[in-house]
Amino acid sequence: MTKQIIETGSLANDGTGDTLRTGAQKINANFTELYNSIYSLPTAGVGSVGTLGGVKVDGTSVVISNGVISSAGTTAPASTTDNAITRFDGTTGRLLQNSVVTISDFGAIVAPVASSVIPFHYDNQSAFPSAVTYHGAIAHSHADGKMYFAHSGAWIALASAIDVPAAYSVTSINALSDVNTSSVVPTNGQVLAWQASTSQWIPTSAVSTAGGTVTSTTVVSANGFAGTVATATSTPAITISTSITGVLKGNGTAVSAATSGTDYAPGTSALATGIVKSTTTTGTLTIAAAGTDYQAPVSAVGILKSSGVSGNVSAAVAGTDYQTPIGTISGIVKGNGANALTAAVAGTDYQTPITFTTTGSSGAATFNGTALNIPQYTALAARNSAAATTAALANDAAGNITITGWKSYMLLSIETSAAAWVTVYTSSAARTADVSRPITTDPTPGSGVIAEVITTGASTQIFSPAVFGFSDESSPSIAIQLKVVNKSGSATAIIVAMKLVRLEA
Repeated sequence: MTKQIIETGSLANDGTGDTLRTGAQKINANFTELYNSIYSLPTAGVGSVGTLGGVKVDGTSVVISNGVISSAGTTAPASTTDNAITRFDGTTGRLLQNSVVTISDFGAIVAPVASSVIPFHYDNQSAFPSAVTYHGAIAHSHADGKMYFAHSGAWIALASAIDVPAAYSVTSINALSDVNTSSVVPTNGQVLAWQASTSQWIPTSAVSTAGGTVTSTTVVSANGFAGTVATATSTPAITISTSITGVLKGNGTAVSAATSGTDYAPGTSALATGIVKSTTTTGTLTIAAAGTDYQAPVSAVGILKSSGVSGNVSAAVAGTDYQTPIGTISGIVKGNGANALTAAVAGTDYQTPITFTTTGSSGAATFNGTALNIPQYTALAARNSAAATTAALANDAAGNITITGWKSYMLLSIETSAAAWVTVYTSSAARTADVSRPITTDPTPGSGVIAEVITTGASTQIFSPAVFGFSDESSPSIAIQLKVVNKSGSATAIIVAMKLVRLEA
């Protein structure tokens, strides 16, 4: 039966609600249905049967319409370990037992030391769970006969006995590739030392680092040396000496007295005073002869001359060996071809000095025999190229650039690195005012547009005749204002180059 609702009306005592009798009947009907659905509820908990909303209680089990939860008198110990795993006894299957195996709220399992049997069996690697989700897990692949562990998002195989080389399964250190105890059999007390020639460790007798005490020290006289020892039995102080007097020579083993004239050149104390010369073959030193071995001293005063044969130097003769000095001539000197010099005459022997002037800025140069005048002409300006690059522009996007040029100029050509619409202006204000003009509309005369080109790719547009351009800023500037629209079809930076001729300083 559907639950019956008692109508209370819209307002108190408005006559639209249920009567007292009708309301009481609905209450009784609702309670009757509830009573019929709950009958004979157990009062003692054992042996009684009751049903409530599809749940059956018969004293031993709780029956739910979609399953059965068995209780059958299940009981638990008085105290348990926190997070312990629930266990049942093996006799009745109803008694809950405590456990030392725990599972934390985050899934961490803790168990005591015991001989546990936990299979990690999978048919093959394809059946393994995600190595990313279960990082650190282990698994056994039956198809491969191997154990694996999950790390860095992958299952990594553990080495088994058959995977380890046989050389590493023996106990001899000689199994290492760079250790050789076969060719050099070790003896008691030896150590391994590195042999660079074979790049191996080989047995070698250990070097003792034990200390000791010096009981006596002596010096043996040999090979030209002798010596003495002070405090020979404690802290020896050795002094080396030799009985050889003079210059010493060595033969690689011992030292002995060197022989003058054989092992070295003899001293010059027995020679006369003067310049010493050496004999090439023997190295013997003797006194050099003036005029033979070296230039004899010259006592002459004035200009010297050399014979050119013997190398001897003597006084030169004026008028014969050199031009006799002329001390009375001033100005330019001329020669007569016979070693005689006289003063040169201006206008006769040489051109009279010309006065040079640069009067005027036009006309031809003039010369009157003594004065040359060349007007100062201003050199013509050469053509130059100047360029600038926009930022990266989307297709059909515009960008402003300035190119350094001159206050006034002749524009010969414009070159673009890609298809573009380029407009040159007299000022930045003229460029701003022209920002909304479409490409299909010509600029208005006097609007400040000097020139514009539309290219279809990387190309050069020549102006014929050349276009006159100038800066119309409030303070004329050498910065030429341009607007560049990218028409290449894709985003790119546009390089614009202008060929110009300067017209204004």
